[in-house]
Formats: sequence, structure tokens, C-alpha cells
Amino acid sequence: MSEPQRMSSAATQLWHCGSGLRAIRCCSLQLGARAPAEAARHLVPLVERTMAAHRQGATETAERLCLDVLELAPDRPGALSILYEIRKTQGVTAAAETGWSPGVSAAPA
Repeated sequence: MSEPQRMSSAATQLWHCGSGLRAIRCCSLQLGARAPAEAARHLVPLVERTMAAHRQGATETAERLCLDVLELAPDRPGALSILYEIRKTQGVTAAAETGWSPGVSAAPA
């Protein structure tokens, strides 16, 4: 397998920590390479729907929406926070304690 194929395959596989995210969107995320906040402003309504679903106890919907948001903007604090709480509740401690969880507290609200 060539190097680009190997990288492409690794980039599309879900990360082993159980977050439900791809490696490049999870533990391998380089927070210093964030896009400007205005680049993700179109995601605000989706993050708000995610938060509402989570508050209403619609965990599956909230989880799916979180993963959708984080695929587009992996450092989005609202979605990170909710996914962190979902994974913690599910007992997926590896995901709740990995590299993306500091992004929850480090990212601006």
C-alpha cells in the first residue's frame, strides 16, 4: 500500500479512544491550527440544536449532531462539551480523558 493510501485509510478510520471521531478530528487534532471563529459561524444553529437535543435527553440525536459539527469544525466548544458529557455518561472513559477533552476547557465558549 502506498503512503497516500495508508494516510487516506488512517484519516477515515474512527479513532480508537471511542470518541466516534476520526483521528485527525480527535486526539491528533492540532489546536494551534484552528480556523478563525467566523469560519464556523454557520454552524451556530446546528450547535444550538445539539445543545437543545442534549437538554431534552435525546442523546442519540445530540451525539449524531455533535459528530456532524465536529467533522466540520473539530474545535467547536459546544459540540465538544456535549460529546464529552455523552461519552462520559456512556462510560467511554478513554474518549472522555483523551486529547480532545482539554479542548472543551481551553476553547472559548
